[in-house]
Amino acid sequence: MGPSAPTSSTRSRPPVPAVAWTLAALLASALCTAGSLNFAREAGHFAAIWPANAVVLTLMLRAPKPARLWMIVSGYLGMVAAASAHVVWATPQAMTLYSANAVELLICLLVLQRMTPRGLDFTRARDLMVFGALTVIGPAVSASLSEAVITALGLPAPPWSWTVWFVRNMLGLLVVTPALLMVSPRRLRSRRLRGWRAGDLLMGGFLLAVMAAVFTQSRYPLLFLIPPALVLVTFRNGAFGGALGLLAAAVISVGATVAGSGPIMLIPASLTVRVLVLQGFLLAMAASTLPVAAALARQRRLMVSLKKARRRADRHRREAEASERRYRLMADSATDMIIRYTPNGRMLFVSPASVQVQGYSPQELVGRFMQDFIHPEDMPRLITNARRLMNDVAAERTPIEFRSRMPDGEWHWFETNPSVRRDEAGTPIEFIDVMRNITARKEAEAELAAARVAAGQAAVAKADFLGTMNHELRTPLTSILGFSDLLVESEAMPAAERRYAQCVRQAAGNLFELINDVLDFSRIDSGSLRLDPQATDLPELLSAALEDVRSAAEARDLDLRLEIDPALPSVVTVDPARLRQIVLNFLTNAVKFTEAGSVRLHAVTAEGSRLRVEVIDTGPGVPEDRRAALFERFSQVDNSSSRVHGGAGLGLAICRGLALAMGGEAGYSPAPGGGSIFWCEVAAPAAQMVTEATA
Repeated sequence: MGPSAPTSSTRSRPPVPAVAWTLAALLASALCTAGSLNFAREAGHFAAIWPANAVVLTLMLRAPKPARLWMIVSGYLGMVAAASAHVVWATPQAMTLYSANAVELLICLLVLQRMTPRGLDFTRARDLMVFGALTVIGPAVSASLSEAVITALGLPAPPWSWTVWFVRNMLGLLVVTPALLMVSPRRLRSRRLRGWRAGDLLMGGFLLAVMAAVFTQSRYPLLFLIPPALVLVTFRNGAFGGALGLLAAAVISVGATVAGSGPIMLIPASLTVRVLVLQGFLLAMAASTLPVAAALARQRRLMVSLKKARRRADRHRREAEASERRYRLMADSATDMIIRYTPNGRMLFVSPASVQVQGYSPQELVGRFMQDFIHPEDMPRLITNARRLMNDVAAERTPIEFRSRMPDGEWHWFETNPSVRRDEAGTPIEFIDVMRNITARKEAEAELAAARVAAGQAAVAKADFLGTMNHELRTPLTSILGFSDLLVESEAMPAAERRYAQCVRQAAGNLFELINDVLDFSRIDSGSLRLDPQATDLPELLSAALEDVRSAAEARDLDLRLEIDPALPSVVTVDPARLRQIVLNFLTNAVKFTEAGSVRLHAVTAEGSRLRVEVIDTGPGVPEDRRAALFERFSQVDNSSSRVHGGAGLGLAICRGLALAMGGEAGYSPAPGGGSIFWCEVAAPAAQMVTEATA
């Protein structure tokens, strides 16, 4: 970045108050004016360069904006005070004459604030042209105003007064302002941090040596040596060195001329002409040095930008190479087959997984067309999907299955999900696809479908078998039960034969119950169980179930109790036969496994208008390792060959199936203090019993 005029104070330090800036402008303008007037007194009423305006303008460009107009006023007052102190003019005359300098400062300030909002930077061509135009416009206006004041006040006017005023103010702006803006605290600090290079000092010494050779003698016109030396310094040290060299050349040339030394003294003309020649020389040096400095600064910025761009390009290239290596490694390691192919199907890239997925190496596939391998029956679907993706940018990708030929001629199933890559204009240029061999999955799906068909056929066969068994087994069993009842009730039957008949009756009853259990379980398992929910008197149903096991309970001297929650509706909508079947199964098991104590039938309201029925006994309970299998088919608490209690192990499984079918659940919990709790919950909303009187 080139040198610029900061518009605020440095961030690392607190801002300088506006009053300090105003006082600085006052003192700087007074000192510069006094120096210029001293020079004019020595040189015969002419100052070759006027630095006061340049110094005040530099301070204004560095000061905060609110203080700048006040700095113009203070700079103007400093000039008036210095002129009055040197008794050049009376104070009123000085105030009138130096108002031209204030107008010049105001013009420069307003134009620079408008045209260079980022700050004045002499290394930018546009800023340099704006500043160059100001060095002409501002001094021209100032010289015209001063000429008008001199004429109006009748002050003595030396020859060439307008030209001398114009050129000296222009030289002050051209020579002093760039040098002061270059010598900023930030720039000096950066120079100090990186150190002054030997080359910088050598070039500075070279310029001073040339200046000394030119201005310490008055015999040879060697002014032509200074511009090349100054340009050389600018090439070596940049805009910073060029601006400082220009200021040094101006100071030395003006000082030597005042002292009567240097090539200017060789001019056989009046002092006015010599001053004009000196001003022209300084103007030529400024005009040749500042554009060169700007061009060099621009070149350096371009070189820096080029280096940064090159570093970025190198970094991006390395990142791209690393990314390519990563993606190539991923493609090489992927178990699925990755393909890139053109819209017409020609394969551009195939990952190494093609050997395992399709049986072909990448070299065998690249350059060939997808159509060469796809089954003809599947081609229309793939073409339709590809056209859909190409024609609609927002089209969703959907997996598609097709058959492809393997090296041995067999057709295997593949799954693909292509995506389209487009150019900047949105035109499809290629497809990127991932393919996997799903032949094993398709075979498994076919086997599963066949298994479903077989299972359906087996279910039909089972239903037919159970229907046949229901008729063929229950009919003779009904006869056996009927005749055994007649034999048991016959008074002519001897006692021994009656016992035999009772055994037959018991065995036939057990077999009948087993057949009923098998049929119920089959209906539950196949989902063909039909329920008949109706308004049911719940206390009556529970009491009847309890009475069915009372004789067996009294034989064991067990206490039977029925407990119904008063909040429970008396009439509920439920399938009474199935609910009684569940409750009776729980009660039968409880009486069977309880040696002493009690069996309680407890009914309460559960959450969601559900009925909860619990059978609580004081028996031995269920071992913890057997609880999880209680409600599984053919499960027994005691599976040993010496078990005391019989049964097929279907009762509890049927109870759970019935409870689930009735919108509930069945389960087991250990009773506090020992024993078991078998429970079921079923949907049982409150209902109203319909009688013949109300019908």
